[in-house]
Order: sequence, then structure tokens, then C-alpha cells
Amino acid sequence: PIDNIFICTTPILEGLARKTLPQIRKDHYIIDPEKRDTGPAMAYAAAYLSVKKNPDEPMAFIASDHYIKKPKLLVKCLKQAEKMIKKTGKMVDIAITTTFPSVNLGYTKIGKLYKNTNGIKFYEFKGQTEKPDLVRAKKFHKLKNYLWHANFFMWTPSLLLEAYKKYAPGIYNPIKKVIRGLKENNKSKVKKAFSKTEKISIDYAVAEKMDPKDVLIIQGEFGWSDIGDWKMLYNQLQNTTDKNRNLIKGNIISIDSKNNVIYGSKRKLISIIGLENFVVVDTDDTLLVCDKEKAHLVKQLVKQLKSNKKLKKYI
Repeated sequence: PIDNIFICTTPILEGLARKTLPQIRKDHYIIDPEKRDTGPAMAYAAAYLSVKKNPDEPMAFIASDHYIKKPKLLVKCLKQAEKMIKKTGKMVDIAITTTFPSVNLGYTKIGKLYKNTNGIKFYEFKGQTEKPDLVRAKKFHKLKNYLWHANFFMWTPSLLLEAYKKYAPGIYNPIKKVIRGLKENNKSKVKKAFSKTEKISIDYAVAEKMDPKDVLIIQGEFGWSDIGDWKMLYNQLQNTTDKNRNLIKGNIISIDSKNNVIYGSKRKLISIIGLENFVVVDTDDTLLVCDKEKAHLVKQLVKQLKSNKKLKKYI
């Protein structure tokens, strides 16, 4: 129900989130004092829920930028996961059957089928590999026991915090002080303590270190995608492409071109001739042209822009 939904975000996105989701209660917004990656962010959310709600009630982290084709099936997975957590005390996560070798996603290795409840399959957890290189990604894609890690961490706040205590003391120790600050409603204490947390993703901080016996994996078949690059976007919007399978937005003329992503404003005409499997993105002050199969390398481009004072303004 709506009373059990919380929005976790950063100060810069708080206003937009509240405007987009006015039905969420004001006190159900968990605003990170600052941006410090998913490790501290999820620890902060668990700390908040343990103080303000119930430390032993199962929770599910659901990313706001993921595409879900069959939301009712996702909800069914979440409900079965809740029952499993209460019954076994194990962390439950969701992994997705791969459709291509992605270097932008983590991979979960699964073992034997643990239980099938109402069509929801739980598997033994055999390990986590975060964002492998292309050689390993191709290998994982061929193996049926490697799935994409979809980042649906489900556990109780108290058990998740215990995992931080065991595997990520660089986050847990400051979070202990955050908890004291939350209990005292002392925002300055919370902010100061949170700023001391190690800046790292939960995947590296906790997931890769977890004892496999403490984790179960649901194989999610609800049409999931992490819209993390232009190729992933193209894959999800193929039903909106033209007759030559070009995904187009803007004032575009295409001749003898197919399987492209072309994005621009209506103010400028973009003409392409003889292109195949390209991404062309035109904005007011930048132009990106790249091979669609190498769209994930945009992250490297962003790093270069950040490291150059003259180019940083284009991010």
C-alpha cells in the first residue's frame, strides 16, 4: 500500500520527486544528506526505516530508472520474497536472464533450484561479479547459470545493517552515529556522520562478499531492463522504430540507413546517409556519434570531460 512506499533520493532531486509523486507522504521521503553511491545510500535507508518504522519488517529496494514490462509479475515476486525472508531470514535478490553480453551490468551466479512457490523460482546464490570485461561478459552470456543482477535487494533493515557491520565497516561505523542522530532528530549529526561513510556501491561493499548461504535469488521474468546506455534504450523501444528499424526523435531525414538511434531537436535538421548501428545525439552544445555496440563507452567519455576544466561544462 501507499503508506509502505518510501522515496529515497538526493537533495538535488527531492523537489522533482515530490512534484512527480505528490501522493507519497511528506515524511516518507528519505533524503540522503549528500550523494555517496548506493552503499551508503542503502545503509542510510535501512537506518531510517529501522528507527522510524520497524527494523524487522522486510523491505525491498527498487530502482526508479529501471524498465519493467510486467509490473504485476514483479509485485508477485516481491510478495513471495517477503514470505521467504520472514520464513528463512535470508536476503532475497532478483536476477534476470541475459539477452546479450553487457559490460555495464553485474552478473549473479545461481545454483540449484531452492523452491518454486506459485511459479516464482528461488535459486541458491553462488556468487556475484560486478561489471565484467567483454570477454567474461560473453562467457557469462553463454552460461545458463549466470544472470544479470537487477539490484532488487530485499531483507529487513536490521539484517542488512548487520551485513554492513560484517562486510563494510567503512560504512557501518558512521551509520551507527547516523542512527543516533535520527533518534535525536539531530540533522547536523546525521549529516556529519553520513559524510564519513565510504563512497562505494553496495555491490562491491556487501553483495560480492556475502556468504552464499545467506542469500536466495529469484529468476525474474517480468521484462526488466536497466536503461543505462543508448543500446539498452534502443532494445526497449524497438516497437517504435521506423520501417528500417531506426529509432528517431527530432527533425530527421534518413537515406539507406538502418538500426540507428538518432536524437535531436526539431529546430535542426539531421540527415543521415548509409549509416548502420550508429548512435547520433545532437543537443544545443554537443554532438555524439558512436557505434551502437560501443555505446557503453560513453562513461569513459564522461570521465574525460570531468577531468578537463575546459570541457567539464559539457557534461
